Amino acid sequence: MHCPFVGDCVAYRSGTIDQLPVKRGKTKVTTQFFNYLVLVDPAGQTLFQQRSGKGIWQGLFEFPLIISEDEVDVTRFRESEPVQQILAQTQVKDWSRYNESPIIHKLSHRELKVTFWIVKVDALPALEGVQTDDPTALAVPVVIARFIDAFDF
Repeated sequence: MHCPFVGDCVAYRSGTIDQLPVKRGKTKVTTQFFNYLVLVDPAGQTLFQQRSGKGIWQGLFEFPLIISEDEVDVTRFRESEPVQQILAQTQVKDWSRYNESPIIHKLSHRELKVTFWIVKVDALPALEGVQTDDPTALAVPVVIARFIDAFDF
């Protein structure tokens, strides 16, 4: 068989055809722990924030997110500074972990271990975001959409 591009082929002229194509190394997969605070008030309203900046899920909505270096138990998570700052603005009625073990959500270059924390509050805290009683009306990542389908607000 004769290649029609042999006259213009740099690899043929340089004698490197057997070395091409060059296989690129695999992208290193990093693991991140996503902890979502699902704040729910007595009226069934919850709070979403829109992801800004570049990166995964840019422009989509999500619950307030706290990223941790590893999986956290309820005590450690509840006592963390970011959680304390959010909860200082409201009265917590009940607190629970929705999923017993993290939900694994794989992306091409990242593995997310997602935990949803249900926090029933007297009133939603004054955080930037969208308060809604219809979370299905917002554009959200798949892992959050699956949670919304399963959770009863």
